[in-house]
Amino acid sequence: MKFLAFFIFSLFFAPVSFAAAQDAAPEDHGALVSAVLQRLMGDDEAGVIEASLALPELVDKTDFFRLIEALPLASSERAQRSILASLGVVADPRAGKLVEKYTLEGSEDVQIEAVLTLGKLKHKWAVPRLTKILVDRSAKPRVRYAAAQALGILGSREAMYALEQAGARIDEPKVTLAINHAIAFAKGELDTEKIDPVNKAGERDVRRYQGVDYQFYYPTVRARNGDKPRLLACFHDYDLDWDSVFAYCQKRARDHGLATLVVHYDFLTFPNYGTFNLGGRRADKVFLDVAEYVAKEADIEAREMYLYGIGGGGAFVQRFVMTHPKRIARAFAASSNFLRLDTNELFPDGLKPSPLAKDVSIDMYNFVKTDVRLVFLEGGDVLYGATQFKQYLEDYAREQGITTRYEVDSGSERIPGRSIWQSAEQYLFWKRSDWETYSTKRQRNRSRRDGVSNYRGN
Repeated sequence: MKFLAFFIFSLFFAPVSFAAAQDAAPEDHGALVSAVLQRLMGDDEAGVIEASLALPELVDKTDFFRLIEALPLASSERAQRSILASLGVVADPRAGKLVEKYTLEGSEDVQIEAVLTLGKLKHKWAVPRLTKILVDRSAKPRVRYAAAQALGILGSREAMYALEQAGARIDEPKVTLAINHAIAFAKGELDTEKIDPVNKAGERDVRRYQGVDYQFYYPTVRARNGDKPRLLACFHDYDLDWDSVFAYCQKRARDHGLATLVVHYDFLTFPNYGTFNLGGRRADKVFLDVAEYVAKEADIEAREMYLYGIGGGGAFVQRFVMTHPKRIARAFAASSNFLRLDTNELFPDGLKPSPLAKDVSIDMYNFVKTDVRLVFLEGGDVLYGATQFKQYLEDYAREQGITTRYEVDSGSERIPGRSIWQSAEQYLFWKRSDWETYSTKRQRNRSRRDGVSNYRGN
């Protein structure tokens, strides 16, 4: 792995920056790690990303003092997170006090990385600090979820007792979900190889696919023309409330003869699933794997899917539609964290190809021809962001001479007094004119049964 990392750096980085490492590598481990740290502290964004990925793969226990000295000098969020993650790999308890400092300051993502690193240091003195974060209602929700996962990673008798006691006292369902997942992780119950069989038609149940839980439903009754049910995939927010999302989606999908899928993006494995969790287990690839598995096993149609997402889930849906527009029948996404149409920003924030995801590309041509509605939620200048996004797409379509099918709105502009889901339901289902919905058929049959002759369909 270390030689591979050096080979990557020899391809991407200037020889001058890595001269010492190239002369001595792979024998001189220290020179290589120092060169990586130097690049991590630089101004070249692509170089910083490559270095942030390589550092945790390179370090060992001999690098403890290098990392301790480098962390206070790191000014960028990515550099801080990479060094914290590397300290977690080294797992030297002497780093505890410095790491603890970062659980209280810096960006939310830096705090999360520091919290998880405390768990990876595997020392019992971290239990009180992690427990305090977990039970603190004023702390940021994602940091609290991370504290639960860190206790699960620590996995000691004291850590398990803290999780069980917190689970018994806390009456917050979303925090309880994180606690239960952490306990399952500590007990070794999250088998990353196991694939559960798909549930029976008409049933809704939680199943597992290679360590990832998902909920799936598909109808017992097929269309008279023999068409397979299509798939509605819904994506939850960072509050991890997948049960509510599945309940909303499954109820509406059932009325329209659709199958429903909700993948559970847990906080430990997918801390940034809304932006595909680049650098970790890819959220987009997991979704495609699960969707194709259930489509094959349940004999449903998933080559083109209906997608719905809100918050973190909306961020995921927007990026998925832009990178996989040919897999979309119709999509609705509401978020305050959409990708910006900026060619100078790296994906997942902008359009510039990222070293973190070299297989990902934006298919702008097919995206503007896709049935998708993007709703910009509160966060920054919402109306300005929606206007700029829309203007960019209009200019692009005009230059390419193509017609468009997307819709872009700010939440306050078009959905006053109406829930996001109601707007999504209208867009995803009520505007479809290519086939008659199951709810319309049921309404007509009910009207005939009741002797009502003036029923009008949608």
